[in-house]
Amino acid sequence: MPDTETIEAIRRKLSKISDPQTQSTDDNKFDLNKSLKEFQLQELQDSHKLRKKYCDRIFWLVTVWIALILLILFLSGFQIYKFKLDSSVLITISTTTTISVLGLFAIVAKWLFPK
Repeated sequence: MPDTETIEAIRRKLSKISDPQTQSTDDNKFDLNKSLKEFQLQELQDSHKLRKKYCDRIFWLVTVWIALILLILFLSGFQIYKFKLDSSVLITISTTTTISVLGLFAIVAKWLFPK
């Protein structure tokens, strides 16, 4: 759930929106504008909640992913349990992992902070 500061900031921003309909004395138009603002607020709250949820999931995915690659490099480097990989395989693993993690980070950052 979004924190109260975020909710209040969103409410303040939405209340500052001037719309010709709010200046009208017609109650139906005013109610429609109020409903629209409430819908926009709910949509922003839902979007914030969803972004927090997936941000945490992607963080843990990347953390586990890097930990497993480091484990493979460690096992191969010290030849623990007679585990040895060719240097070309290790270079490929480290390169593709770096590119994948940076790409995933860029995609998530672009989704979390759109322009």
